[in-house]
Amino acid sequence: MQDPLVSIVIPVYNGSNFMREAIDSALAQTYSNIEILVVNDGSTDDTREIALSYGDKIRYFEKENGGVATALNLAIREMKGAYFSWLSHDDWYAPDKIEAEVDALRDCGDWNRAVFSDCDFVRYPSGTRYRMKNLRFGRNLVETGWFAVAMGLISGCTLLIPKSYFEEFGGFDERVRAVNDYEQWFRMFKNQKLAYVDKSLVGSRVHEKQVTATYAGMSAEEEQLWTWILEGLQDAGVKRSGVSPYLLYSTLLSRFSFKGWHRAEQVLVNALQKLEEPADGEALREQLRRKLHSGAAGTYIYCAGRIGRRFLASLRWRGIPVDGVSDSNPKVWGTSLDGVPCLSPAELPKDAHIIVTNLYADEILAQLQPQGFTHVESYAVWEHDLLMTPIKKELCEVLQ
Repeated sequence: MQDPLVSIVIPVYNGSNFMREAIDSALAQTYSNIEILVVNDGSTDDTREIALSYGDKIRYFEKENGGVATALNLAIREMKGAYFSWLSHDDWYAPDKIEAEVDALRDCGDWNRAVFSDCDFVRYPSGTRYRMKNLRFGRNLVETGWFAVAMGLISGCTLLIPKSYFEEFGGFDERVRAVNDYEQWFRMFKNQKLAYVDKSLVGSRVHEKQVTATYAGMSAEEEQLWTWILEGLQDAGVKRSGVSPYLLYSTLLSRFSFKGWHRAEQVLVNALQKLEEPADGEALREQLRRKLHSGAAGTYIYCAGRIGRRFLASLRWRGIPVDGVSDSNPKVWGTSLDGVPCLSPAELPKDAHIIVTNLYADEILAQLQPQGFTHVESYAVWEHDLLMTPIKKELCEVLQ
């Protein structure tokens, strides 16, 4: 297979504010063997007029409103390509998105893999962004299907999926409103090897009108999904990946405990209570402690939000202390975060090791470095170390 036809699918509901950018980015692909399907899911704005203005550059479909899963499934039935590539109407592709992913298939020699890449999440209208840098976990783990899904590494619009996957596993669950993407990915990929492109190929706009921001049942639907995924990990070949279940469940526990997902948390608690801590656990924790505190005038967490609390708990469960927490918000100065004092930025030693626990860490790093702080980095660079370092059961409050 040399240059297979790729179907770019754009589902739209009242997307007239952003959809031109999405369609234009699809038309601007450097890979030429594509078709573009736009599915209008019962819009009440001028989506129809905008789509029709592209003439025969796109294939246009219109239906009654039924949700994004129904629009995607219609496109899957109508697509002519050998590969499916989803593009949300409020996102955009880098010009080489399709070309880079077809090249990845060609390079790995397996045309039956799904491909994904990193993604830039861009806040609207400020334009601040963060990139999912998935290679921090190593290519072998990132390309392991169940791991990529369980760790939340896949942004759906970065995917290139063989149409045969839908023929084997079926389409998106139309009964699920907001999390049908990850339900689909786990069903498809949990026993599959993926291909990964270490590059950001999609811009994903984050704004207040997204379903994830407006749907009142979002958290409950997410917890139901992740509980199902966690239960499904038991038969997903975790041990064969080189990551022990104890290490994986420890990492996921810190994530879900701080989301308040009690059902998902209980699945992990039950699993961990049945497992023995790895024999080299103490040595691994000491190794991480030395690495975290090497050569610094104290180690501090910067940003006192949910991610900061999660990161702090991840260290505490491994018996690794920090010297303090800091934040730009004066309201938290002089307080404590889970027993750790919260300082103002002015109180931090300039040569301290500062770990920024915020999704938009690059923006904060750019603010701190000109102030003379010499050793600042994103919490993301430590996620692989935490994954490979077991928690100590008696230090984990959730397991007591």
